[in-house]
Parts: sequence; C-alpha cells; structure tokens
Amino acid sequence: MTPIAKATNQIHAYQTIGIADFILGNYRSSLSSLEQSISISVANHLIVREIESRVLKTSLLWRMTEDLRKIEAPLAQIEEIMQSSHIEGLTKDRLEYELSLVHAKVYSDIGENEKAENSFLRAKKYAKELPSYQQSLEASLQLGQHYLKAHRLNSALKELIESYWLAIGKDNAQYIARANHLLADLYFERQIYSKAQEHLSQAASYYGNYDQSPLFATVLRKLADVYFIQGRYNLALVHYFNVLDQELAEKDLESIIDLRLKLTETYLNLFNFTLAERYLNRATELLDYTDIKAQRVKSTLLTAKLDFLQNEPKQAEKLGKEALEKAQKMGDQAIQLKALSLLHRVTKSVNKDKDSLTYLEEYNRLTAINLEQKDELISRTFLNQVASIEQSLHYKDQVDELSDLSVDYDKSKTLTLVLGVASTILFFLVVLNSRRLGRKHKIIAELSQELYTHPRSGLRNMRMLSRKLPTSLNKSVTSYEQWRFGQLIDEPLNDRLKFALINVPMIFDIYAKHGYKAGRATEKAFGDHIRNHLKEGTRLYHLSDSSFLYIEPNPEKLHQPDLLFSRFQQVIDSFETQYEVNRMFGVSIADYPFLPRAYTAINDEDLIDLLLLASDICDSVVQLEQASQWVSFTAIPLAPAACFAQDDMRRSILNAIRNGLIKVHSSCHEDSLTQALEQLPKYEDAQNSI
Repeated sequence: MTPIAKATNQIHAYQTIGIADFILGNYRSSLSSLEQSISISVANHLIVREIESRVLKTSLLWRMTEDLRKIEAPLAQIEEIMQSSHIEGLTKDRLEYELSLVHAKVYSDIGENEKAENSFLRAKKYAKELPSYQQSLEASLQLGQHYLKAHRLNSALKELIESYWLAIGKDNAQYIARANHLLADLYFERQIYSKAQEHLSQAASYYGNYDQSPLFATVLRKLADVYFIQGRYNLALVHYFNVLDQELAEKDLESIIDLRLKLTETYLNLFNFTLAERYLNRATELLDYTDIKAQRVKSTLLTAKLDFLQNEPKQAEKLGKEALEKAQKMGDQAIQLKALSLLHRVTKSVNKDKDSLTYLEEYNRLTAINLEQKDELISRTFLNQVASIEQSLHYKDQVDELSDLSVDYDKSKTLTLVLGVASTILFFLVVLNSRRLGRKHKIIAELSQELYTHPRSGLRNMRMLSRKLPTSLNKSVTSYEQWRFGQLIDEPLNDRLKFALINVPMIFDIYAKHGYKAGRATEKAFGDHIRNHLKEGTRLYHLSDSSFLYIEPNPEKLHQPDLLFSRFQQVIDSFETQYEVNRMFGVSIADYPFLPRAYTAINDEDLIDLLLLASDICDSVVQLEQASQWVSFTAIPLAPAACFAQDDMRRSILNAIRNGLIKVHSSCHEDSLTQALEQLPKYEDAQNSI
C-alpha cells in the first residue's frame, strides 16, 4: 500500500471514529480524533482531506456547544484554505456544498432565517452539479426542516414532499424514514393528526429495525402523543411504555421523568387513579435529582388534577394556583391553559362562581392569542394560494397562445407529412428486406458455430473426441457439474471457516510435457497424496485443472497464513513423482465471515470470486519472485456491507482494495506485491459518489 493510500485510510478512520464518539456523547474524544485526521492530512499535504476534516470538526463543534465564537475562526480558516488551494471541478463543488450546509445550520440555529435559507439554496445549487442524488436530497430535507422550525409551513411542505417522493423513487429507505419523520412534525404542527400518525408509523417501521435507536424512541414518543390527542389512550399507553423501555436503556433522566408524567396524565384520562398516582410519585422522586422547572410545574398540575378527581378540591385549588403562578413566570402558555382549565372546573365545583368566571376569562384571553397566531398563518397561506392562482392564470394565457401557434404549425407540416410518409414507406421496405437477409445470414452463422465450435469457449469442439474418453472421466465431469456453491457453508451465521485456493501448476506441466496418460496418473496420485494429509473436519475440492479449494474450521478466528502455507509446502514437497517438475505453487487465503459486521453479506460464491482474484495476484508475485508465495485478503473491522452490494463482485472487491476496505497481505516483498496490485484492472468506484 502506498503512503498516500495509507494516510487516506487513516484519515477516513479517524473521521469515522470522531462521528461515532459524537453520537455516543464522547465529545472530547470526538474532537481529538478529528484533530488527528487534520494532522495526518497536513503532514501528507492532502488539502482536500484536510478541508473535509475541518468542515466535519466545525459542524460537530457547533452541535456540541452552539457557541458562535468557537466556530467563527475555524470557518474563516476553511474558506482561506479553499481560496489558496485553487481546487476545481466536482471536488470544489462537493466541498462548497458541505461548507454551505454548515453555514446554513449555524444561521438556522441562531435565528438568522434569511441567511440560513440563502445558504441552504446555495448548497442545493452545488448539489445539482454532483453526480449523486443524495447530496441534493440531504439539502432539501435540511431546508424543509429549517422552514418547519421557522413556521413557514407551506415552504416546508413543498421541500419535504419533493424529498419524500425523490427518496421513494430512488428506493432509499433511510431518506424515506427521515422525510416521513419531518412530514409528521409538519402535520402535527398543522393539527392534521391522521396524516401525522400515518407518516410516524412509516418512520417507526424503519427505525424499529435498529435496536436501541434514539430516533426510534423519538418517533414512538411522537406517535404516542398523537394517540393521546386523539383520545386513543390505550394505544398511547402501549407506545409510552415502549419508549420508556428505550429511555431506561439510554438512562436519559429528563426523558424518563417526562414519560412518567405523560403516563400519569394518560391514566388520569382513563380514571385509573392508582396507577396515575404511582407514576406521579415516581416522577416526583426523580425530580429531586434535577432542576427542570417545566417538569416540576407539570408534576404540581397533575397532582392538583389527581386531587380534584379524588374529591379534594381545596388541595387541588391550592396546587393549581401554584402551578399557574410558576407557569406565568416561565411564560409557558400551554401549562397556563391547562392550569386555568383545571382551576375553572375546581372553583365551579365548590360554587366559587366569581373565581371560576375569572379563570374562564383568562383562559379565553390566552386562547384568543393562539387563534390570532393561527389566523395570521391562515392569512399567509391564503396569500400564497392567491399567488398560485395568478400564476395559473398566466399559465392559461400562455397555453392559449401556444394552441394558436400549434394550429399554424399543423397546417405548415401537413405537406411535409405527405412527402414524409411516402419516403418512410419506401425506407421501411428497404429496411425489412435487409433485415430479412441479415436474419438468414445470422442463422447460418449460428448453425456453423454450433456444429464446428465449442458452445462455451468458442474453440473447435471436441465432441467426437469426448465420445472416446474413458467412462471414469465422464463421471468426474458429471460430478463436477453437480457440485454446488451453496453446500460450502452449512450455517452462515455460526460457521467460522478458513478458505484457501491452492494453485499447483506442476500438474498441468506434466500433462503438457509428458502426455495425457502420464498427467492423468500423476493427478490421481497427487489427489490420493493430498487426501492422506487432510486433518479431520477439513474439506478439499478440485476446482479446476490445477486449482484446489481447501476449507477448514476456524472457531478461534486465527489469521495464520504462514502456518497454512507451510502445511501445503510440506504436502507438495513430500509428493513423489518420477518426473522432474517445478514445485512452485501459490495459495490465496480468506476467512469466513469475511466482513466482521455483516456475516452474510459475503456468501460462499462471493468468497470464491474473492479467492480467484487473490489467486490472480498470487500468480503474479510467484512469477516475479520465482518462488512459492501466499496472498491473504482481510477486511477492516468497519468495512460496510454496502460496498459489496454490486452485481459485479470482482469489481466490488477491486474497488474495496483501492479504498482500503480490504487489506492485502503476502509472503512476498512489498515491491512485488505493489507491482502485482498495479497490474489489476481499475474500475470507477461507485461508492465514491454515494
């Protein structure tokens, strides 16, 4: 592996570790890993990788701190590096896209909505120049999320709907789930709860495939809130308990308290006072370890409601007033409305009509404020509809004008059509006649090929010679054709195997130098010899003329290619034959499962492809070194299964080697291995555009 490739792999690894540590909450370790990737980039003069690492570090630093002062200098440094490095083409577009998204995220979080929108639109412009659709889809989703946060619901709906259908068209499950999640938030904001439930259910079906997914818990919580608002309290309870299981595993105290309060409120609506009181007491106990004012006020208000439902209006009124005062200080209208509604009912039940009327008037006043905000939103929607109607009218005028032009055009092309039809008929007659003659020539050529050439290789066939071959050879050919790849691995999830493909050219040399009978006798003797050296539990298949597939159990997952090579060296050296032969051979080695994180992503057929490629490399180094050699393939621990999802497995393997996802080990000198790898065909890596 070249130093540049090694450095690139290290940079990518540190970036991945940094992202993982950020997700796990290890912020200091995350920043340290990203700083390592920057240092390696600078040391190896990899400007593009340096910019990528700096952009990623700045993005994560903002999410960690949301401190504008800490990211101003890094952003300015990134822009300075980009201007001085003179990067052009798609690479520049990709870096500008990533940097624009960081700017947009920062502006969106600090409330600079206009600047955020401009940055998102600039990111979408750069994304259109990139070959992959995913960058454009990512920018649209983030822009839709920004519009949703800024309460520009119509704009958010447009972006999210477009993203949703694009993700469906590309059959990208991850982006479909994200679009569903954001659309559910939009419909929840619009109070269209049936549509919110529909999209949340679709998102939950995707995130539910991942154990302990925080997004799965978030989606379930929102789905439970929808059921609660709809009055479907039993369904809400089921989802709240599912979320509680997730949150207990994550040990998020704030979320656990909030869930217990929601369970209390749900049980109160079901008039199950015993369970309501139990969960309220648990939430109250946990509140002693936190300083979250909103949750304390909610707890007080729920205690007041429980007292009221248990016919203790005096205590309920006292706690209700306390909750109302705290909510007013916090400026939380939602809690104020609930407190006023409860106090109105409590005072009315004890015939305090004046107090009850006061609470009702205050409740109506706050409700009116909310209605004004909704009226403003409706007015804005109406104006957007007016603009759409005006555009439709303008479009209608253009359609009418186009219709008039079409009539004139139809008149002018009639004469051309008459002449064209006559010419076309004559042309088709000529074409049909030539195609008929072509088909006849093709049939004659196919018959000639079938009679005089081999059906697969295209060489002169040996049909007559095959009829004279011994019965035992025909039987061996039949057995080979019945051999199936699917029998190599019995239990894909449990087997731990070591595969080796041994190429022994001396057998073919005997056939070539001493004739068919000598080669056949030697091949039979070699088969008996190597079979006698097999250990219990190992398997050996004759794959082709001079290639043998060896499989042995490897429960401890030991990677010892030298030991396996030495074993075959002893077997081949100890084989006795009357002919003088070249005993050089090559061994290609790989373990199953090949991918540590996805056992079944590389099956037995794919592993055979992988071994054949390793055998090709091994043959090259044997020729270069003029000695027996081994070549071993191993995947890095974090190698993604998606890199091997192409139909062309050989192409996937070559791309994985170039990208550092597969490590190539060999007994030969590094120069020979490098020369052999450089001789491999090069394909465009499809994964780079994802």
